[in-house]
Amino acid sequence: TSLLGIVPTLVEESHRGIRNSFGYGWYNYLGAILLGLGLIYVYLRSVRRPTWYDTLVLLSLAAFSHVGPNSRAATMGLLLLVLGWYLVGFCPNLWKNTGFQALVACLPLLLCMASGIMVLGGPIS
Repeated sequence: TSLLGIVPTLVEESHRGIRNSFGYGWYNYLGAILLGLGLIYVYLRSVRRPTWYDTLVLLSLAAFSHVGPNSRAATMGLLLLVLGWYLVGFCPNLWKNTGFQALVACLPLLLCMASGIMVLGGPIS
């Protein structure tokens, strides 16, 4: 309906391409919805190993997230979701390693710190 002009949409042209919110208000909000749909899909499938169809569904969501709203964070989240699902399915013993569990638990903090360092323009002095 947003492409037909029935629902107002936000369209922006930038040097990276066209971003379209498809009537959801903001580009990254639509990306968050797509990431949430991917998480719900993985949860509802409740299988240990993804099939080719599961991979196709999640990669299609990631491709749409990259091309439509151009939400880079949601695209990376969906790609990491596919990678994580394959790791769980094909390397189940990896999750029993305490060091790996600690790394996964600290990953959000490490990524937040890396983001802060990049915003500051370099290492903290």
